[in-house]
Amino acid sequence: SKSVANMWTSANMWTSQRAPTPSSSTASISARAAMAEKVKLLQRTDEVAHEQWGAYVEHHGEGVRDPTKHTVAFLEGFLESYNAGVRLESSSTGHLANLVKEGQKLSPSWRQAWCQYLTQKGSGKHDPNFNEATILVGFIDFLGQSALMMDGDPALAGEPSLKRLRIDGAIAMSVTGMGMATALDPEKLDLVKKVKAFQRESVDQKQEWGKFCDKYLGGVRDPLRHPVETLRQFLASQGFELHSSPSSPCRPSVAPSRAMGGSGPAMDPFKAELISKIKSYQRQGEEQKNAWWAHCDELLGGVRDPSRHDVDTLQEFISLYIL
Repeated sequence: SKSVANMWTSANMWTSQRAPTPSSSTASISARAAMAEKVKLLQRTDEVAHEQWGAYVEHHGEGVRDPTKHTVAFLEGFLESYNAGVRLESSSTGHLANLVKEGQKLSPSWRQAWCQYLTQKGSGKHDPNFNEATILVGFIDFLGQSALMMDGDPALAGEPSLKRLRIDGAIAMSVTGMGMATALDPEKLDLVKKVKAFQRESVDQKQEWGKFCDKYLGGVRDPLRHPVETLRQFLASQGFELHSSPSSPCRPSVAPSRAMGGSGPAMDPFKAELISKIKSYQRQGEEQKNAWWAHCDELLGGVRDPSRHDVDTLQEFISLYIL
């Protein structure tokens, strides 16, 4: 009938207007990905843009900092606003992100704790600016809880508060008047204490640790800044009998030779792979090399040799720039 035909025609018109073709849908996704990458690049190269993106999503984007979660129109709106010179008041989330970044610059232990916390929360975004307020606040609360737990450790009774935190592998720093600390795993804590105790026994033993650091560890003498395996190898070379558990290792009555031979601690194959990725990334061009250098200068004390950084630090850079 005529009415049925009209209904069929109307339905076809509605479908043609509403249903996107596969090609248009793909183009839309590509456009959004390209725009999201543009916003990410701007944040990596412009500290003010970093802060303004955080403020913009707090005001207009429900606090979601990942550019890929927003529409093309939203991303274009941010770029137009920023390029026009509009500056929004920094949000509390932006201040928290800056706080976490400052801790990363000042302390390898802080940076390691941040990476471990993100792993626990299932977040692969190591840049604090790309995490929501709940993650940032949760991390700071985690640091506070760690400090309280260590403060009540009876094994450290009698030590001054800051010294206790430092011995336990924490970074003690004043941030808005609040002391914060990050805890190490029990095995590393035990090894660090052993290395420190070994050095206190005599001047010669202190020099042994110094020689080991100069020869194999780039002169970095703080045991807290070295991985567990490196500490274990040094103690083993000094005659300590080490076990896999963090219980106190004992020294045998007859110590084996302390000579380390001609080679340093064997490198973790996984770390070697990460180093290779970063070096290959730098060889791609000046832009890639400058990205690594800027990252090192800003967060890693200007140390540009990938082999002198721990696995978490290398993974952080790779997650931000390579993957």
